[in-house]
Amino acid sequence: MNIMISENLKALRKQKGKKQEDLAEFLSVSINAVSKWERGECYPDIDLLPKIALYYDVGIDDLLIGKTKSLRQIKESASDIAKSSNSITACTQEISATMNETNAMMKQLAENTRAATQLDLDIMEKIKHRSILHEEINAAIQELAAAFSQINIAIAQTEKSTVSNAAAMDDLAAAIQDLKEIVSE
Repeated sequence: MNIMISENLKALRKQKGKKQEDLAEFLSVSINAVSKWERGECYPDIDLLPKIALYYDVGIDDLLIGKTKSLRQIKESASDIAKSSNSITACTQEISATMNETNAMMKQLAENTRAATQLDLDIMEKIKHRSILHEEINAAIQELAAAFSQINIAIAQTEKSTVSNAAAMDDLAAAIQDLKEIVSE
């Protein structure tokens, strides 16, 4: 273990914003003694170490080996860590709640997507059915058109036949008239 009391005394004094005279007065020693301690020319008496540690609000081991955190600073750090831990716990709970909400929303989205897909399939089936019906109607219309065409041809032939029959009837009537005249003569 490396004893670094001179560096630690100087660092603590500067950190606390104190003068060598302040420590000398508190310990009832000369300013020259404090100066020699900080320059490493000698060490304070062992019975002064607890008083120096109290003055700087640190442990004796902090004076000897250089840990310069005071008991108050350690307690504050522990308190800060506890607060941070509470904050982290709260954040974790918020994240967990947000994740639960997100999962619920994702489930709802999946259900909506399934419903929309089924609706699309139903619509496509109806469109397909209507398309088949449309094709069947078009085929029936074509069949009707062909039937009407055949009816028109039949009507035309019947008209020709009727005209021919009318002419034949006229010829027959004329022949009958001729026969009547011949018979009456």
